[in-house]
Amino acid sequence: MASYAAMVRGIGPENPNMRSAKLVEAFESCGFDNVRSFLGSGNVLFESEITDVAQLEALAEAALPRLLGFERDVFIRSEAELQKIIEAQPFGDLKHENSGKTYLMVTFFKTPLKDLPELPYKPEGKAFELVANVNGALCCVVDLEAGKTPDLMAYLDRQFTKHLTTRTWSTITRMLAKLK
Repeated sequence: MASYAAMVRGIGPENPNMRSAKLVEAFESCGFDNVRSFLGSGNVLFESEITDVAQLEALAEAALPRLLGFERDVFIRSEAELQKIIEAQPFGDLKHENSGKTYLMVTFFKTPLKDLPELPYKPEGKAFELVANVNGALCCVVDLEAGKTPDLMAYLDRQFTKHLTTRTWSTITRMLAKLK
């Protein structure tokens, strides 16, 4: 049985059908085991004998409209895939600061990125930098003294695709710890 982290894009906990308990029910309906929510913002941890991540994503994406009445992209990564990202240390010595200057972000995509600039890359006039592409996850640093995380999100949507989801480095490291 393998351990997985699912990240559902665009979850708003103010919608009763998007709350953690409902997401857990939807994932349990897929036949996944040991399903639990993590941090209540569209993160679900679970186990499955299925090893094909695309199949896992398809099952979860089909359950959401059927059981909860909304469609969303679901991004699933195995414990091993998250471990590779953490081990790569894409941010070096930088520390994620929730209320400080440095905000470390990891973005996951439905399909591999194309036309990615040479990294690290800081778009002109932007308060963020794309620092690494690790195992298909784009790692970015946002300077909160000069900009905001929605600026990064809008840029990624425009430059690459809307089929993505972003989590903080802190969330990824904590998620991995919960999978072990």
